Amino acid sequence: MDKNMTLEKRIAAELYSYQGKMSVFVDDLHGHTVEIGADEEFETASTIKAFILAVLYLQVSRGRADLEEEITYEASQFVDGSGMLRALGVGAKLKVKDTATMMIICSDNIATNMIIDYLRLDTINACIRELGFGHTVLHNPLHFDRYDKLGTTTPRDYAALFAQVAKGTLVSKEASAAMLGIDNILCLTGDHTKLGDHPQAKPVFDLDSVSLLHTASLLETGKDLGGNDLVGEPPKFAKGAVVSPCSDSVDAQLVKMERKVAAGAEYFQTQAVFEPEKFIKFMEKAKQFGKPVQVGIIIPKSAGMAKFMNNNVAGIHVPDEMIEELKADKEKTKAGITGVEIAARIIKECKPYCQGVHIMALGWESKVPELLKQAEI
Repeated sequence: MDKNMTLEKRIAAELYSYQGKMSVFVDDLHGHTVEIGADEEFETASTIKAFILAVLYLQVSRGRADLEEEITYEASQFVDGSGMLRALGVGAKLKVKDTATMMIICSDNIATNMIIDYLRLDTINACIRELGFGHTVLHNPLHFDRYDKLGTTTPRDYAALFAQVAKGTLVSKEASAAMLGIDNILCLTGDHTKLGDHPQAKPVFDLDSVSLLHTASLLETGKDLGGNDLVGEPPKFAKGAVVSPCSDSVDAQLVKMERKVAAGAEYFQTQAVFEPEKFIKFMEKAKQFGKPVQVGIIIPKSAGMAKFMNNNVAGIHVPDEMIEELKADKEKTKAGITGVEIAARIIKECKPYCQGVHIMALGWESKVPELLKQAEI
């Protein structure tokens, strides 16, 4: 293709051979745009969720919505498709902010219906118009069995939404940053490549977990690793790190924990714990750092899985008696009953000594509600 062709002509050339309807709006945020059919209306599908998020923050700014308020997943909000809330079951309570996060990060359809009900459909559309997106409409909640139409928008409206977020002008500078922002980060070195899908790959560890914490702290000052100024408002993170309380060397883990705290760690998640007594002893020593710790919990699926973790995952040891418990009734174990009982027992023993629980469901998200019930959380 001719290098002297403008971007608009190059895009137009690509579209010429496309069998279907396509429009383009490109904004480089420096005053240059490319517009091809930019005011054509399209079905939004899940992209309408970004507009709903904007309305939520507009209402928060007016005191008409509260990100910390709890809302309940009701049966009328159920819809199939993407997301994780369906695994929690009707009656689950979430903060508005967490529900909105699920709506965006997981494209959770049930979470979207919860936010739509919270804000009300007519309010959402009125606020969308008020924000200046005159060709964007949310027609219905997400119920694919009832409605053929979800929402409509144009490339111009959609690009304008993200341009305003990037410039910090959507609702307010603070709201734009909150919509873009990643609040919580977990800094860890990661496993060696030989434990992954491509064991022959060359390992690259330019930064370890402590260096990552230092990097995040540097970004918060408005500088990158090269000392260059960041564009816009510097980020503010809740910086987390990991620790292995059931490791063979507790003293070594405490030294690592101290280094991570010094580098800026504000909370810790542990490797999966299967030996509560070791965790409790570790926490007695770790409380000197004054940082919240979330105990890591894995629902063991089988004796084979337990043995694999013992042989291949650093910092994890599943006791022999627990492996025998998984072997005792194969049907019960296969159904997840034994694994949930074990995990619930561990949580109940550990929770007086920690500030939270990190459940790694590993495909068994449907078991989480029963686990929480048995663990009395």
